[in-house]
Amino acid sequence: MRIEGAWIPEPATPDMSTAYLKINNGDERDDALIAAETSASDDTDLCSTPKTDSGAARMRVVPEIPVPGGGSTELKSGGFHLMVNDIADPLTVGDRVTVTLTFDSGTEVAVEAPVLERTAGGGADDTGGDHTGHH
Repeated sequence: MRIEGAWIPEPATPDMSTAYLKINNGDERDDALIAAETSASDDTDLCSTPKTDSGAARMRVVPEIPVPGGGSTELKSGGFHLMVNDIADPLTVGDRVTVTLTFDSGTEVAVEAPVLERTAGGGADDTGGDHTGHH
């Protein structure tokens, strides 16, 4: 697994943020992200923001994020992402957070994700989804 473009938007509220990145699977077999940990919090969820029948986006915690064999999965605003909850020490632009990803295959990958301004990732801002009840 190769991870690229990892970043965390500066939190809009001090104790919660998201993490975005792209997972490239160089293996022919499908895999899945099944867990994530960060150095900023002991509580990180795998999430998706599907649209409801009415067109509203509603965030939900998912048990895994699929990564197709020979393909990639992008964690981004409005789709799959990591929700970093209960951040103890507020994150500010310039901080770096270690993100450790665990895959169903047993592979574990750690990357450094810089904290950037909320607009740094091409306007990625996850405030459009409903993050209530994300635990």
